[in-house]
Amino acid sequence: MKALSRNLLSATGSDAGSRVLGFLVTAYLARVLGPSSFGLMSIGLSVLGYAFLFSGPGLNVFGTRHVASRSSVQGIRAGEIVFLRTVLGCVMAILFSAGSLVAFGWSRDWATIALFVVATIPMAAAPDWFLQGKSAIGQLAVARLSMYVAYLVLVVLLVHQPTDAPWSAVAYTGGSCAMAIIALLFMRSWEPTTMLVLTPSRARTIVRESLPLGVSSLLAQTIVNAPVLIVGGILSTTEAGFFGSALKLVFFALMLDRVFYLLFLPAASRWASEPERFHMIVAMGLKIVLLIAIPVTLFAMAYARTLTVMVYGDGYASAAPIVAAAMPYFALTVVNTVMMTVLYATHQERAFMATLVYGTTILVALCIGLTWIMGTTGGGIALSLGELAMVIGLTWRVRKLTGMHLERILYAYLLAAGGAMLVFWLAAALPMVVQAIAGLAAFFITLMAVKGITLGDVQFLRQRLT
Repeated sequence: MKALSRNLLSATGSDAGSRVLGFLVTAYLARVLGPSSFGLMSIGLSVLGYAFLFSGPGLNVFGTRHVASRSSVQGIRAGEIVFLRTVLGCVMAILFSAGSLVAFGWSRDWATIALFVVATIPMAAAPDWFLQGKSAIGQLAVARLSMYVAYLVLVVLLVHQPTDAPWSAVAYTGGSCAMAIIALLFMRSWEPTTMLVLTPSRARTIVRESLPLGVSSLLAQTIVNAPVLIVGGILSTTEAGFFGSALKLVFFALMLDRVFYLLFLPAASRWASEPERFHMIVAMGLKIVLLIAIPVTLFAMAYARTLTVMVYGDGYASAAPIVAAAMPYFALTVVNTVMMTVLYATHQERAFMATLVYGTTILVALCIGLTWIMGTTGGGIALSLGELAMVIGLTWRVRKLTGMHLERILYAYLLAAGGAMLVFWLAAALPMVVQAIAGLAAFFITLMAVKGITLGDVQFLRQRLT
């Protein structure tokens, strides 16, 4: 079996396993904690997301690219990056815990958020970026699965009622520790002589090289974390619970995006110096992810209420409109991942960062305004519109800097999505299975008709995967 096939199977299996286990934990916690405590947990995870980003300003992408390209950036070693991230993780855990104390006071809410923030330390210490750069997807799979297995076991043992929200944070931190330990052991198997030490001068060199990536990552994750905090701030923790539960369904679908990124960034980094092959890989990658992302998006939008009630129960039916409104974010995100990877692989981080600045500004402004006017559904709409602004900006950047006209592929898939939506509407009275099959058939027929995918593309994939 070729390396691509092995890595694809490993990445898909690991991420599917991680997402399924995480999804089971989420469904369990949503039902046990109830909307209010689940909303508090969602806020805690959002704060943790920011603490983790500041603990490694771009160091994960910098390290992955450095390892994958087999180059030496001023002799930088993996152990030095791990050490720097761990130190920064400790600092951020202290700062964000103190900031949460100021915001929430000495309370159960603060304890929950502070316990989530502690997970910054093991998350920062985990060298998953190193395993990704080495294309050791099997080892990366084991490390990530260990986190969710430990998380699931601890949640079942510790969380049994709405007042147990702080224990959900303890469980998450325990899972993060499990992943960090296993990933570090795998890294040592690759570089047994590496030392977890760092001098101040070396730290400055690494931070200087990775900082543009770090700002980009911060802005990108604001799109994920800010809406929950905005909804919680404007409305209530209960509404944040509904909103957070809806986003969990959307993010579960992002398993595709995660698998693609794991494989695509190392491959793009290796072939960026050969324009013809690089362009071919990028175009094919975009077609593949959209081939899956668009049908999934349309199906989830059409059956949002059924999916939401099935996972969380009747008590979360209010989250269904949020799922439908936010689901386009999933398809738009996989497009942005392609554009982002192109700019990262060609060392155009500053162009990516400039686009993120305006995209994030638009999203935050829309989220505040639409949440204030329309409630939680407005927040979901804002998430999708903000990501659309990013697609437009990044597509223009890629065309300007690399000469690739990826918008032509996007137009073809947009037409195919329109055909599928029309069939969904016309077949609304039919059983769900028949409606889904008819919509899927319309999507693929339209796509082939407008040459969004060709027989040559199919033959290329067969050659790469067999």
